[in-house]
This record gives sequence, C-alpha cells and structure tokens, in this order.
Amino acid sequence: MESFVRTRILPLLGRRKIRDITLMDVACWHGVISARASSARMALSTLSGLIPYADAHGRRPRGCNPYRGI
Repeated sequence: MESFVRTRILPLLGRRKIRDITLMDVACWHGVISARASSARMALSTLSGLIPYADAHGRRPRGCNPYRGI
C-alpha cells in the first residue's frame, strides 16, 4: 500500500496539504489516473480512507469530503 500511495497519489497530490485538497483536485487527479481502471479504483479507495482519517485528527474541516461524487 505504501508504494501505491507513493507512485499513484503523492505525485499528483503530494505537494498539497490534505486540508487544501478540493473536489476539483480529486476529479482532475482521478481523470489522469483513470487510464488504468484498477489503479484508479484503488487510488480513490485509498484517498477516500485518508480524508476521514485526516478529518478525525484535525487535519481537515470535518464533513468536507472532496472525493465524494467521483
């Protein structure tokens, strides 16, 4: 999982603070990685787990889930 995050998520979103990631960021990122359907699903699943974790630990405003609707 760590290598997946390093190769699929961080190159496109890694420079942003998790609290600053928006729906548009996730939609654009998902569009870039969606050429490989299985990678896109796994990456979105991973990110969708990280956002609530960040919410719970005060890294993002609660209830602001930029991956919803993708």
